[in-house]
Amino acid sequence: MWYSNRRPPLQTYGGTIVWDSFTLNTPNWQSCLPGAECPGDAPDGFLSRDEIIAYFEGYVERFHLPVRYGMDVEAVEPNGVIM
Repeated sequence: MWYSNRRPPLQTYGGTIVWDSFTLNTPNWQSCLPGAECPGDAPDGFLSRDEIIAYFEGYVERFHLPVRYGMDVEAVEPNGVIM
């Protein structure tokens, strides 16, 4: 995650501080998640922080993903499912 020291954090999201100036450093067409439409109106544009959060929240809700916040991940192992 990218942090800016220009202003204090605007909100805490899932236990993580999300700065108001946060943005992904990849264009919208590279931010597509499996099974979802690419975010944003401009393929070569960049989503705002609020748009990124809304895109991820919508994805979690649509696919009923078991997202947990504030957890330490010690290992990631394949389960035989390819997405």
